[in-house]
Amino acid sequence: MSNEDFVPNWSDQGGIFDPDSFVGTITIIGAGGIGASLIPTLVTVGFRRFIIYDPDRVEDRNIASQLLFKPSDLYRSKVEVCQEYILAYGDCQVVVEVHQRLFTAEDRITTPVVISAVDNQDARRMIWQVVQDSPDVRLLIDGRIGSEAFTCLAVDMLDDTEWYESKFLGDNIAHLPCASRAIAYPAVALGAVMTRHLIKWHAGEELPRRVSQDMRDLVQLVIWAPK
Repeated sequence: MSNEDFVPNWSDQGGIFDPDSFVGTITIIGAGGIGASLIPTLVTVGFRRFIIYDPDRVEDRNIASQLLFKPSDLYRSKVEVCQEYILAYGDCQVVVEVHQRLFTAEDRITTPVVISAVDNQDARRMIWQVVQDSPDVRLLIDGRIGSEAFTCLAVDMLDDTEWYESKFLGDNIAHLPCASRAIAYPAVALGAVMTRHLIKWHAGEELPRRVSQDMRDLVQLVIWAPK
């Protein structure tokens, strides 16, 4: 059966999320450890429309630490592998646009949701400036991983901008995981949290502004209102 003929059966989701009710596109900036672990979960629960940016190709170390990539993907463009995966596992309504390059300050975002899945503060600050200049963006989700920990920040563009900019975009953020390399499972857990955030946001429910977890001892920090 081809994807054109496939009609998903969402009954196992127990009504938690109706894919037909979400018509927006999600911009994902970064297809490495975070993006490659998030995309399979998003596609499986029924999100269908994506724009993805990443300049990199798959390296051998990525196959050992990033969920989506397999040995036959070595040296391929990460965004092309992500696009191939989404088209293979999504249903007939999937639409995916990919850019094999860095996201830049000249880019403009017209989607309601942006996911920042990058690994350094300079990139986050640049994404933040573009998001602030993009009136269509309503929610920014910023994911960070390092070693065995993750943090997920949810930014409501109407209410949380000062909180996010003042506390999480500076250089003095030693209390947060922020690394280009990490073992696989923190990113997998982060991808699940991000997906749940999107479902709750779509349902009009309040989101925790910060979720942090150290997987070594499973200690979790959840902050609901900006502090």
